[in-house]
Amino acid sequence: MIHDFHNGLCRARVDKLWGYIDRTGKYVIIPKYNNVEDFFTLDE
Repeated sequence: MIHDFHNGLCRARVDKLWGYIDRTGKYVIIPKYNNVEDFFTLDE
């Protein structure tokens, strides 16, 4: 499952774990979390 991009990153789930991918589809944070939120900075 993949969601919308925020600050160039998108949360993505593999099986039951979540991580973040960049716009090329490469994982920048490998799926290891049970729950994540959209990736925002204080500037947004």
